[in-house]
Amino acid sequence: MQRKFFVLGAGLGLAMLFFCTWLWQPERQLRLHQRDLLRAVEARDWDRLSELVADTYADRWGHDKNFLLRESKEVFRQFLLLKIEARSARIELAGDGGLCEQALKFEARGGPFAEIIANKVNGLSQPFRFRWQLRSAKPWDWQLTEFDQRELPSDLWPSL
Repeated sequence: MQRKFFVLGAGLGLAMLFFCTWLWQPERQLRLHQRDLLRAVEARDWDRLSELVADTYADRWGHDKNFLLRESKEVFRQFLLLKIEARSARIELAGDGGLCEQALKFEARGGPFAEIIANKVNGLSQPFRFRWQLRSAKPWDWQLTEFDQRELPSDLWPSL
């Protein structure tokens, strides 16, 4: 009887080991974090977004984490409904970092500003670039460090 429990326990432990090894692969974790980031924006879950963005976040527009979070709240307040359709992502891993390039499409309803933003995003032909960093030895500890989209002008806010 004890032997059956030991074999069962060892089998479950081995299954968990294989599952965690599969789950914690860097590319899979990066894809999961990318999906989680877009879901947080859709749901306007600013606490979750804050967890996903690194304190060292910086982009080519000179924005930091605080600016990103503050202005995201303002911009996405314009949307009554928002669904972000993420198209196939291209993942590049290098050392303890990774790049996710992904085309996005907004299905949105809201005020005039929301319509302008959705039309602008949907009219872009180049993918969005999300740069991620593994912040510790924990395989699930990824944070966004940079965001870019080559077609967006360097004076981003006045152009919208």
